[in-house]
Amino acid sequence: MTPSQRNRLNRQRLARARREAADKAHIRKQAARMTQHRLNEAKRKTGSDQKTASVIGVPFQHVSDYRNGRRLLCPAAAVKLAWLLKDNVFGQLCQALAWTSKSRKTRHFWLAMSSNSWEYHREIYEKWSNTRFKSDYPIR
Repeated sequence: MTPSQRNRLNRQRLARARREAADKAHIRKQAARMTQHRLNEAKRKTGSDQKTASVIGVPFQHVSDYRNGRRLLCPAAAVKLAWLLKDNVFGQLCQALAWTSKSRKTRHFWLAMSSNSWEYHREIYEKWSNTRFKSDYPIR
């Protein structure tokens, strides 16, 4: 391999890593906004963040971390929060799994599952999984 080929390969790896980092940051911001909105609804329903924390089975500090974007909602807490709000449990579980997944393909698979479009639009999913921002399938 010549030095120019190595340089090109290194540039491609660096560009891929930057895209992955931008994608993770975008997903994390979206997750934090949705979690904050859902926690506000839960707070209205239970009366306080401490009661919400006890209902969903996490320490109060975790609720504070969820609100401030320092921690992502774990799948078990997402399911309990969906039960509390009488929401679509499967959709919330899929979103929580997407937010905590490590690879881009897995994350996009769970986002497609949460929007109930995986079975019907496989060809759209293949195009969608290779794009940077996922405006076709918004998180609920």
